Amino acid sequence: MAQFKATLMHGNREAVGEYSFEGPEDLISQDPGAVMQVFMQQMDKIAHLGHIDYTLETVETVHDGTVVSAVGTMMLHGTPEGFRCLVQQAS
Repeated sequence: MAQFKATLMHGNREAVGEYSFEGPEDLISQDPGAVMQVFMQQMDKIAHLGHIDYTLETVETVHDGTVVSAVGTMMLHGTPEGFRCLVQQAS
């Protein structure tokens, strides 16, 4: 397992969070949607909000394949909030 970090920004609260999580060594080289799925499964555990439903509008691998960038909507406390997320392997 490898360490990854994610920066999650969501709009309604102007919130920015930095999160660390574990995943397979080759996670960033996988489909970017799968990377977000692994991160959001970890968010279910570490955010203490229960299951977070989300939809992705765009998700892609950028910066020469080292960062996954996603834009979408998540439901927090029954309210839809737009979000942007960047995931990369921790150094």
